[in-house]
Amino acid sequence: MMLSSGLVESLEHCIPRAVYLIGSGPAAAPAGALYLGTALDHQNLLSIDMGGTSFDVCLIRQGEIPTTTESWIGDERVAIKLVDIHSAGAGGGSIAWIDSLGLLRVGPQSAGAEPGPASYGKGGERPTVTDADVTLGYVPADYFLGGEIPLDTQRAAEAIKSVAQPLNMSIPQGAEAIFTTVNSFMADQITEVSTRRGYDVRDFTLVVGGGAGPIHAAFIADLLGIPTVVVPSVAAAYSAFGMFAMDIGRNFARSYFSRAEHIDLDRVNRLFAEMEQEALESCRSMDVRPDQVVFYRTTDMRYIGQFHEVEVEMAAGKLSRHEIEAAVQKFNERH
Repeated sequence: MMLSSGLVESLEHCIPRAVYLIGSGPAAAPAGALYLGTALDHQNLLSIDMGGTSFDVCLIRQGEIPTTTESWIGDERVAIKLVDIHSAGAGGGSIAWIDSLGLLRVGPQSAGAEPGPASYGKGGERPTVTDADVTLGYVPADYFLGGEIPLDTQRAAEAIKSVAQPLNMSIPQGAEAIFTTVNSFMADQITEVSTRRGYDVRDFTLVVGGGAGPIHAAFIADLLGIPTVVVPSVAAAYSAFGMFAMDIGRNFARSYFSRAEHIDLDRVNRLFAEMEQEALESCRSMDVRPDQVVFYRTTDMRYIGQFHEVEVEMAAGKLSRHEIEAAVQKFNERH
């Protein structure tokens, strides 16, 4: 089974640790993006997944999928390692509406799968992003899901009219307004994980997934000045594709608190050796040979008086004072 940390685990190991499955679906998408990026020799990637309800973004820098322990599910903090994904309420089913100031808004409310967008013909009456896409011709009404689901352009137009008319717009103008509004919102969400963290989006390749993602990707890239967009043929099954690109793995941790200059090297080396032995035994139970195992060491570091740690890579093998100093230097740079 897939874990929220971006690894694949056995069912037996997951049953008593169900919390590690929270958010595991979206966690697969960045693995798919990294697989495609590696094949195309792109190390800096922005993975976006736009489905029916949400828009998920992950920034991958130098081929590393980021993780975090600062995640919230509703009002609850989830203090476990998760792939660092920023989610927002924007998708094909996001509903367009007019606020108290007379301004057009899109989402976070969604029509969901039932009744879904008005164009689905299942009783939905409120205008959605998909209805705007259909009205503008970006989604062919006669070839949705390979032609298996015909879309009702008349119902889509009637739904769009409910927001276009109060804004003194024609139906096409209303659809265009919905389309550009949601695109601008998604572009802003990308800057949340890039520009506002000190990264230039123009240095990244946009990898697109989700049923609605490919329709909007080029427009989002144009807004942000992103030069390259990758749309895989399996975009609609983006996370499922990512699952096949994920590694079998398990996280092991030990607690040891010390100031950097006072670290007991013998104890730290012993802790790493214990974890590696435990990891080998664990992998053996999953029919993974020792020569197939790769160890990835990290340590959580912080300055005195701070609460939040920064995860830093630690060298393999027996650690000496030199490796500790190198880790401290990495921490200072990353901080």
